[in-house]
Amino acid sequence: MNLPPLIITTQSIFFRIFTILCALFLLDPLLKKNAHAEVNAHSHNDYEQSRPLFEALERGFGSVEADVFLVQGRLLIGHSVQSLKPHRTLESMYLDPLR
Repeated sequence: MNLPPLIITTQSIFFRIFTILCALFLLDPLLKKNAHAEVNAHSHNDYEQSRPLFEALERGFGSVEADVFLVQGRLLIGHSVQSLKPHRTLESMYLDPLR
């Protein structure tokens, strides 16, 4: 059996790359189906938790919210001014854990 010689042209290379990119584009949603939050929920007012940010993320919450008050140059976390505590800062509860 004689096969014709394989001729690789710029056009055939472009077509192959284009085909691969199209396949990846079409498969992308299937590959990322678990990349988003599994629970369509919002975490808010969870300042009593020891690790509010990570506990919300570990439970699959899609977003987190914190009430922040500027008090004497510090960003304190609390539901109201009356609930503020000096150790509950935006940095200590939400930013430092990301480091």
